[in-house]
Amino acid sequence: MGTTVSPSKTPLYSTMVVSTSLGTTAQTDLLGGPVTIGSIFISNGSGTAFLKIYDDPSPTIGTTEPDLIIEVAGSKTVNWWIDGGLTLVNGLSVCASDTPGKAAGSNPTTFNLRLGLSGT
Repeated sequence: MGTTVSPSKTPLYSTMVVSTSLGTTAQTDLLGGPVTIGSIFISNGSGTAFLKIYDDPSPTIGTTEPDLIIEVAGSKTVNWWIDGGLTLVNGLSVCASDTPGKAAGSNPTTFNLRLGLSGT
């Protein structure tokens, strides 16, 4: 699993987060503070999977309730643009699972994520 946080080359976002093979291990406090999510791109392999977004710099997967859960069908690619953005004041953490809700579940087969972010 690899996650990179890098300056964006687009005028819309100051930072892009790219994670290949995102799974049940949380990628925590991605910008080290408040952040606004402007876009979400997901490419999911086989089987339904769930992106779990936390407004928490260090969530405990399986215990901490996600602030947002996005279900993605198997073998689908989805793109969301969030008008006005989704602001997380405590810190952005993410994980992906084959199980809905706060349960940890198992790693999806292949789950690639790209987030367009701006610091607040």
